[in-house]
Amino acid sequence: MESLIREVTQKLEKESVALGQEIEPQNKALTSRAFQCMSNCYKGSGSMEDCGECADKCNYYIQEAQEQIQTHMTNIQNKFSECMKGCAGTEYNESQKCVNKCTEEAISNFSQAKLELKSHLNKLLTK
Repeated sequence: MESLIREVTQKLEKESVALGQEIEPQNKALTSRAFQCMSNCYKGSGSMEDCGECADKCNYYIQEAQEQIQTHMTNIQNKFSECMKGCAGTEYNESQKCVNKCTEEAISNFSQAKLELKSHLNKLLTK
């Protein structure tokens, strides 16, 4: 069972890394845009308070992106945990099948999250 857990962990870590790599270009573009916006806030003649308010507004899209990413990751974790709870108390062979099913569902959820996050981040970039 220990090797199965190690294998599942590796698969899920691989999917998590792949998701991060998939959305990295959009995430970097949003971050770059936010920093440029914040830089422009401090070039004007406004007070530091005004500049700070402007900079806070610049951060909106990056905060929105981070919240979306976190929501997707939490949903994947929660669904996986719920599925795994259903595997408890089953016989070893059935338990293995159940864990494999949960893993495949999680991988599918990662794939869906990649598509949804890329779409959402691309929309944020066009605003």
